[in-house]
Amino acid sequence: MLEVAGGTAMDEPEHLLCPILQALYRDPVFVIDSGNTYERDAVLEYWERVGEARDPLTNVRLASREVRTNWGVRREVQGFLDRNPAYLPFGWDSRALLPPDRPPPPPPEPDRPPDVAEDDDPLLPAAARAHVAAVAQAHGGHLQDHLLQHFAGSLGVDLGRLREAFPPAAAAPGAAAPQLPPQDRAAAAALLPAAARAHCAAVAAAHGGMLPEGFIAPLASAFNVDAAALRNAFG
Repeated sequence: MLEVAGGTAMDEPEHLLCPILQALYRDPVFVIDSGNTYERDAVLEYWERVGEARDPLTNVRLASREVRTNWGVRREVQGFLDRNPAYLPFGWDSRALLPPDRPPPPPPEPDRPPDVAEDDDPLLPAAARAHVAAVAQAHGGHLQDHLLQHFAGSLGVDLGRLREAFPPAAAAPGAAAPQLPPQDRAAAAALLPAAARAHCAAVAAAHGGMLPEGFIAPLASAFNVDAAALRNAFG
């Protein structure tokens, strides 16, 4: 909780705080190879400090240091500022967000003459399609459904259209455990240490409200908590 001019208390939403800085995002980007969101300068400085590209939350080694603007989080931060016009976040020199990056242009289609243009799909614009296609190619041609959900939110496109264009990778053998009712999940989350709960809630928020199964074991190890407890709270 921070204060604005005049001593009024102000709560910054936890899911809008960078996991590295624990401060409000000003230039949120997601890491291409993990899907996790960080403040741009913070994650780039983290990689310089550790000497290699590892995801700060999971410590998983990454294939690249490529990041993209998280438009969904950026819009949420702007909405928070708009609702609190007197609030200047700690460490900011103004209330303006930093300039975002731009989606890469779509690759040329060799099967069509270069002068034949195709109208954008209103549910999946060409720039968004090209970006997701590049990430899918880096993941063997398919994307897990939690990444499709993340891209739908961050790029502002239709999730159903994304699933049609990029069918999710086949699920691993064995059915996933049923999700607990919301009240039981809240109770399970309340039993976790505060730091683990805050971090996992931020990661889950960036992935449609649930922790991807592949993140649970690394996060449980990082925070020294039981993987089953994390799964009950955020899985």
